[in-house]
Amino acid sequence: MRKIVSYDPGSHAGFSRRETLGLVLMGALAATRPPGALAQSPGRPAAVETAHRPQIDVPILADDPVAVPLTVSVDHPMEADHYIKALEVVLRTDPVPRKGVFHFTPRSGRASVAYQMRSGQGGELTVVAECTRHGRFEARHLVRVAPGGCALPPGSVTREQGGSPSVRTQARVRPGEVVAVWASLKHTSHTGLAEKNGTFVQERPAFFVERMTAFLGEERVSEFALTPAMSPDPKLRFFVKARPGTMLRVVFVDNRGGQWAAHQQFP
Repeated sequence: MRKIVSYDPGSHAGFSRRETLGLVLMGALAATRPPGALAQSPGRPAAVETAHRPQIDVPILADDPVAVPLTVSVDHPMEADHYIKALEVVLRTDPVPRKGVFHFTPRSGRASVAYQMRSGQGGELTVVAECTRHGRFEARHLVRVAPGGCALPPGSVTREQGGSPSVRTQARVRPGEVVAVWASLKHTSHTGLAEKNGTFVQERPAFFVERMTAFLGEERVSEFALTPAMSPDPKLRFFVKARPGTMLRVVFVDNRGGQWAAHQQFP
């Protein structure tokens, strides 16, 4: 049986060693639930739970543990005084349990993000949605993957580099229309973990994109806190509520201070 030594990203990602260890222990004790199970909160009406239920789209069996496609969203209005302000993705049994925290604003138009993640062992994926009015809601989905997604292959040498940011969306928009945005960056992503004698150990410092922020003009629309669990050359799809003539800009920052930006103007 593998022993899991959780990666502690330290101050860059804001997760303490105690917090990460607690997540792993919780995952080891968690009971298996059916795919997409909703964690119901006592005292909440069923209609409120349903309206805030996170939707999880992930393969039940993923062939590539380094690039598991994942889409998380909540079908909820994004109004100024009532919206989904964050989605958090956790795989508690994984060597890198935190898979990203995605922050939204009403200008996002839709609380949704699609990307690819690493998964070393699979397990029960938990998505937590936070509503500005009703609090936190959870959904869970079982995912199975081939082993080894969070560890460096024996003897491998990873060239650490980043560059070539891009952002694209549809050519024309109507005022207030919610449109999909695709943003990407050519960037190495590794956890620095290596598996030795059945144990994951920190063999080298991690290297990854730790944040992506989207702006419309000077207004921050969304901000995504990423982790070493992001697949190499990250690609993200999200949404914005656009206005003709507005400049869309995305800024990537890695955990060593590197920064890259790309922009597109809506005609």
